[in-house]
Amino acid sequence: MTTFKDHLDKANQSRKSGNFKEAIKHYKELWEKYNSRCNEWVAWGYALSLSKLKQNEKALEVCEQAYSRFPDFDNLKNVYAWALFNVKVSSKKIKDLHVILDSAQKILELTKEDAPYSPYTQTVLKVIEVLERNNQPAKILEWIDKIDLEKQPKDPVVVKVLENRVQTVPSKYEALLKTKIDALIKTKKTEEAAKIAQEYLTNTPTDKISSKTPFQYAIAHHYLKSGDLEQAYIWFKRFAFKKKKWQYHKELAEVFYKKGEYGDALKLACDACFFQGDYKKKMPLFVFMAAIFRKLNRIDLAKKHLELALAIRKELQFNLDNFSKNLIEEFEIDLNNLPDSKKIWAQLKNVWEKEQYSALPWYQGKIILVMNNGYCGFVGLDNGNTYYFKKDHFLGNSEYITIGQNVKFQIILAINPKKDKANKVAVNVTPLDENNEPYPFTENRKKDKPESENVSPNVINDLDLEMKTEKSENEN
Repeated sequence: MTTFKDHLDKANQSRKSGNFKEAIKHYKELWEKYNSRCNEWVAWGYALSLSKLKQNEKALEVCEQAYSRFPDFDNLKNVYAWALFNVKVSSKKIKDLHVILDSAQKILELTKEDAPYSPYTQTVLKVIEVLERNNQPAKILEWIDKIDLEKQPKDPVVVKVLENRVQTVPSKYEALLKTKIDALIKTKKTEEAAKIAQEYLTNTPTDKISSKTPFQYAIAHHYLKSGDLEQAYIWFKRFAFKKKKWQYHKELAEVFYKKGEYGDALKLACDACFFQGDYKKKMPLFVFMAAIFRKLNRIDLAKKHLELALAIRKELQFNLDNFSKNLIEEFEIDLNNLPDSKKIWAQLKNVWEKEQYSALPWYQGKIILVMNNGYCGFVGLDNGNTYYFKKDHFLGNSEYITIGQNVKFQIILAINPKKDKANKVAVNVTPLDENNEPYPFTENRKKDKPESENVSPNVINDLDLEMKTEKSENEN
């Protein structure tokens, strides 16, 4: 007959040798037949062996029974914490946020933050991940303060994604800092968000920063909300023109709107309409555009953009904001008779395409420099200002790309990604005859768009633009 000691010896030997299946068989006999004689080490060995074979629910059951008898045994607490984590926190079966948070709080009571991969730390990180999915910024701030961010790894990780391609993944420290900043912005604590972002950009070596954009945005956003429009513009232009994200362009447009420069605000807002993303998620942008068109006294388009936003709200069952409520009354919009949002969106796409250039003023000047066999050059105004242009944006036959040729053109911002700078350049450069009328454009040459169908005419990437601008200034 197998005795208590026989089972105990075989259970411990099997566990130490890694034969957890055999260990579980003997621990089970001990736990079920000799429970009163089992000490904390038997409970720990049983729960640990179950965990090793991913029998997490049984491990949790054993831990809960044992913890009531041995609440001060640290080894058991650690196994108990991991079992709770696997069953009640990280499991995809658990959908109830209250269950996850209650279980996570229990884990924090059982363990300490003694290592990056401790159950304590991993629980906090998992809870933050869950809260992000559930859009709970206030809760995120509560939980992110439960760990010491300074203990998190600060080196970016280079991951091989293809045979000849690698990708840099932000350090855990940077990722958590970004999460905290996002939560602060969403809870309207923009000053604190900007302060954290500024300290990170100032004190962190460039090679340790995976992406500056989220931190630059936090600073720009704070300046916008606090009313410092000049600083807001300085910070937005460091990233907004390079990162084709509609939210960035919308907020940059708000800078111009608050300055009373509604034409520039409209151009940027139209750009944002074509950036990547489901049009229904751009609902705040369409409400903002209604406000712009209203300021420009273009009431029909203001009403149409508000109708688009309202149709989306109705389809997504969102509540109305106060600004929209006021405009509904002003424009006499019937909420019960709104067209399908996709239909309105399709109609307005044509408007946005026209507005991208039509809102820009025209200037008249001359070609003052031609470079690279007519591939590019500079046009100048009577006041001495000069602007770079490319042949792709010359709306005339190549024979007219000559020094002294009268032209009309529009001016946009172009970004030099390497230098992180924006410069004004000329587009739609059109040669004029002696009567200041455009020459016929008969050359079979396709006029290229700046980059793609979704790229604004305000954003043309030109790697050598700054060099050529400096050259022109030196020659003049």
